[in-house]
Amino acid sequence: MNYLIIYYKIIFFTLLLCCQLLEINAQQFNTPVSIGGGIALGQVQASLQGKDALFNQIAGMLSIENSIIGISTQNRYLLPEINQGSIATGIRINPNLLFYSKIDYLKHYDLIHQQYSLGLGRKLGMNASLGIALKYQFLSLLAYGKTATINSDLFVSYKITEDWSMGFIITNLLPFNSNEEVSSYAEIGINYTISNKIQFNSALSKELSFAYNFHLGIHYQPIEKIGFKVGYFTEPGGLTLGIQYSPTYPITLEFATISHHVLGNSPSIVLLYCW
Repeated sequence: MNYLIIYYKIIFFTLLLCCQLLEINAQQFNTPVSIGGGIALGQVQASLQGKDALFNQIAGMLSIENSIIGISTQNRYLLPEINQGSIATGIRINPNLLFYSKIDYLKHYDLIHQQYSLGLGRKLGMNASLGIALKYQFLSLLAYGKTATINSDLFVSYKITEDWSMGFIITNLLPFNSNEEVSSYAEIGINYTISNKIQFNSALSKELSFAYNFHLGIHYQPIEKIGFKVGYFTEPGGLTLGIQYSPTYPITLEFATISHHVLGNSPSIVLLYCW
């Protein structure tokens, strides 16, 4: 328990420092966070590993040896006007190197936001992995016109022990055209394998101009083909639920929802294929 407290203190103060550094270049409008395997785990991103990491954590994908492609869709609050989708691929070049690509799309009433990412993930020794992505973002808002920017994302994953691992994400770094202000996002989290059937995830995140967000999630795998996920996040606050089904190893299907106490449910579907 003392080790856990120390880990969280390190995580908390590291995140505080990173967010303060990001605030030097005050950035304003926010961008859509990619959706995927962390939706049902309290919307965790930084601590994800393996298949679950495809849409959110390039460094975490290096924990498996397969190439992978996936599609993820989400409908916000059962409103036909608010939809989001992602298509992502992680292609293994060799055991230590991964090529990454992703497209994100968000339609929100009269707002359209698109993101196109290209990146690389690389193992740094036995326990550490690093991911870097270059991203083009396009925003169209009826009242204000169109704008675009190019920036980058950084991903880190580190295996502390056989059962403990941690991850770190900073997105929307170093914009090429600094006149276009894009909100930066930082998250740091821990993954703990309690047993071969249960995994625990937690994270602390901060997006500029928004409050800190604490994420909790548990993944329970009673049998090889079926898994259950439950989670909670504090800002704006909501419960997450999901069920994961793998009829064969190459294929994984996940149904999940985010439940907001005022706005209702936001269902999502994720389809993954490994080769």
